[in-house]
Amino acid sequence: MLTGDTEDRRSALRILGRSGQEHYAFFLLDNVSAEDPELRREALEAIHELATPRSNRLVPGLLSALAARPDAAQRALILWTLDRISDPDSVAPLLRMAQGLNPFELRLCERVILDMGLKGVPTVVHLLRDPRQSYKARSIAARALSKLAFAQLEAFAPQVIRSELQGAYASLRRSALLSREGTPTAGLEVLGRFYRDHPRLSLDFILEILSISGRLPDYELLATALRSANPKQRGDAIETLEQGLDRRLFHELMPLIEGDGETARRSLGGDVEDAVTGTEDLLEQALGSPFAIEVASAIQSIQEQPSERLSQSLRAYLRGHEGDLPELVRQLLEERLRGGVVNTIERLASLATADYFAPFGLMSLEPLARSAEAIELSAGDAVYRAGEAGDRFFLVLSGRVSLNGGAGGGSRLAGEVFGETALWDRRPAAEAARCQAEETRLLALPTGAFRRSIRSDPTLALGMLEKQFRAAADRVTEAGR
Repeated sequence: MLTGDTEDRRSALRILGRSGQEHYAFFLLDNVSAEDPELRREALEAIHELATPRSNRLVPGLLSALAARPDAAQRALILWTLDRISDPDSVAPLLRMAQGLNPFELRLCERVILDMGLKGVPTVVHLLRDPRQSYKARSIAARALSKLAFAQLEAFAPQVIRSELQGAYASLRRSALLSREGTPTAGLEVLGRFYRDHPRLSLDFILEILSISGRLPDYELLATALRSANPKQRGDAIETLEQGLDRRLFHELMPLIEGDGETARRSLGGDVEDAVTGTEDLLEQALGSPFAIEVASAIQSIQEQPSERLSQSLRAYLRGHEGDLPELVRQLLEERLRGGVVNTIERLASLATADYFAPFGLMSLEPLARSAEAIELSAGDAVYRAGEAGDRFFLVLSGRVSLNGGAGGGSRLAGEVFGETALWDRRPAAEAARCQAEETRLLALPTGAFRRSIRSDPTLALGMLEKQFRAAADRVTEAGR
């Protein structure tokens, strides 16, 4: 039956799932990658029913299925099955996917780790201390460690915080250095944005570690208040930090709160010696970063403005990481080898400099940049017609696009977005979009990828709500004139 038509296979999966024979589960794995979503669901449900703590050989297949980004219900089934198997070897690859998981799924990941008990602690400690992991992954590791072995969290927290302070301070100083450059290339644009964003992310992570270890109240409320435009809220948050932390740590955190690179340099003194005095020094240092986005933008910058020194450094980096390149770096190099395409870092630079995406952090925009596609059109070409269903929205890279019909008519120029109503309204487009300039270049952004980013990142969700409220207010104002 498993080799028959779809209906036969579904029946076989249901029968085997109720058999209670664990050894059948391995033979069902091929079906979790089937094109038919119902077949995938049946396979995952059957595997979940059959899985036991002895089912370790299922783990690689389940992790591969999770990485393929099935729907939310199937992702939850996979996580519940991994929880039932409780294999410590699943922790590291699972947390490497944390950046693309929504808050509910992140809680399931934490449950997977907690249900392993002490046998998961060594892996959790390693992930917490590894700066190459995403902050989401390290956050889950810290929360799990606080419940499994709180004494170990207390022991390692000062080292983690010290490392974060040093990295964040270096980013502040390098951001100041790049701000003195002229018009940046795409690589330097992304690198500069990374150095502006990183101290905030690092500060949030430090506050979370301090909150988990009981030294501060809810870190999310604190982090939000510290970024508030309301002076009283911000002042109250700083006072809470001053009262809850020792004097030295409080003064070390203040440069991150203020975004002050010069104060950062003085605060840790000899702990933050930095050999970076110019752009070439900065790019060489960036190649050794634990952050893939910093490495990739440095490679882009080196190839945009090559020098013999930097070319040698890049060759040394590639030789040293052969077979172990971060996925983002590998994608960038493949795109550059193909030539004639707008590569990932160039797409990311376009998103990062567009007003529409101003509220969004660089890390939040990276998945969207990786799934975006650059297209070239000529004058008179239709981007889409009124009445067509839309699964993409667009950013103008160059040229001009006219919009006819609907409520958002007019033209869109470089740096402007159109078709964005497809993000929240699945009805066919009310307007037509047509190119006016002879050479018009657009970035087509899949709405599905953006929705996934929103589900996994509350910052993006809040940014989108703010966009919708402002758009609604503008329509009300316009109607009242």
